[in-house]
Amino acid sequence: MTLLSATSSATTAESRQLHPSVVTEVLQLTGRNLRKITREPTLVFFSLAMPIIMLTLFGQVFKSIAQTPNFPTGMSYIDYLLPAVLCTTLVQSATRQAPRLRPTWTPA
Repeated sequence: MTLLSATSSATTAESRQLHPSVVTEVLQLTGRNLRKITREPTLVFFSLAMPIIMLTLFGQVFKSIAQTPNFPTGMSYIDYLLPAVLCTTLVQSATRQAPRLRPTWTPA
């Protein structure tokens, strides 16, 4: 091993330690947030109840849309609605978490 390759491998190792991968950061933030959420039972309740409430409410109110001729055949309205509710839930969760990330974020 030459001096140049030893220096470059040491520099690469240092840069890996200084800049953890995105997966590592996501896993750390996920673990941190899961520990926080268990300490707040109301947050757990509303995080789980809100998608169920939205599915029930919209599923019952707008189920007549599934009987229109333009609605895809062979598909129930809940199957049609579920991706939208999941996306809405993800956006709401991200919106709640974004202010908490700001103090720990530093520009590169």
